[in-house]
Amino acid sequence: MAAKRTICLLLALCLCLTLTGPALAGDSAALSEELLTQWINPGEHIDAQSALVNETAAEICAGLSGELEKARAISEWVTENIAYDDYTSQGREFSSVDLMPDEVLGSRLTVCEGYARLTQALLRAAGIPCLHIIGHSSGSPDVWHAWNLAFVEGRWLWLDNTWGMGWFDMDTRRFAETHILDGGVKLRPLESNYTVPVRELTAAEDIPSEAAQPELWSAICAGLLPYDLQRGYRSTPSREDFCRLMLALVERVSGKGAAEYLEGLGLSAEPVFSDCGRPEVLAACALGITRGCGGGLFLPEAEISREQALTMLSRTAKLLGLEAPDGLPGEPASGLSLEEAVLAVYRLYAEEA
Repeated sequence: MAAKRTICLLLALCLCLTLTGPALAGDSAALSEELLTQWINPGEHIDAQSALVNETAAEICAGLSGELEKARAISEWVTENIAYDDYTSQGREFSSVDLMPDEVLGSRLTVCEGYARLTQALLRAAGIPCLHIIGHSSGSPDVWHAWNLAFVEGRWLWLDNTWGMGWFDMDTRRFAETHILDGGVKLRPLESNYTVPVRELTAAEDIPSEAAQPELWSAICAGLLPYDLQRGYRSTPSREDFCRLMLALVERVSGKGAAEYLEGLGLSAEPVFSDCGRPEVLAACALGITRGCGGGLFLPEAEISREQALTMLSRTAKLLGLEAPDGLPGEPASGLSLEEAVLAVYRLYAEEA
């Protein structure tokens, strides 16, 4: 892990901290820089965890090397070793329920708040960034609920250890059907046909290079990188995915949603391609960011070339009144990776900010 990780949000994708709660981009106000500094590389704050938490995390993760393996092991341990405390049936007040990590480890009994606190503590002790989310379940909108969001090997993943391992690394669309953030903010569902690939081990291409991590974390925080694109950093993004990065940049710089931005210019996203109806692609076309590949085709799944990416980025910069970049990060003769694409987008955004 990089010496300095600035973990910022969401999804597309950002979110809700224990105290004030970050939300996915577009769902609530952006996090302040002051608040984010609390979440710079949790590995530097392991000593803030108790000896019992550190020892427990070390035992759970013994012999494991990857962050995903450790996160899965910790989640499984919590669900199997901590029982739910139905305090109301025992005639006790909520104030008598064990909620703090050391208490929960001692009694092995708690409620959702204790599950979330313990999970966060164990993951942080293992050097894994983890947020403690507060909200409600859709089945009990009047009852508080708590769960977690962890940043594991280059992407955010949801986990709700109160409800068991079936809620580990679930895609946002399904998670959003049952979890509502504090303040009634619903998680932004992904497209109905989107599913997160099931991977027992995170592939090497999903882990960003250490040198790029600080800016990548900042890009995520700024809402420039959709949740489902927070992986595959070493692979080449598709033409469709690059258009999505351009629209995220437009929205973050302008402070308007794509539809509102188009309306302000007297434009609308009309279907113009026979092979792609993605809203972001159509909006990018309406804004002149892309013109497709001719013959009414866009070729959304084709890998984007450096030349195509630079052209789209330059047009987006001109649209927003920013200085067009001279080039893209990385070797000009090589293929463009998602990591390099996000760095280019973030650097253009940072100059404006």
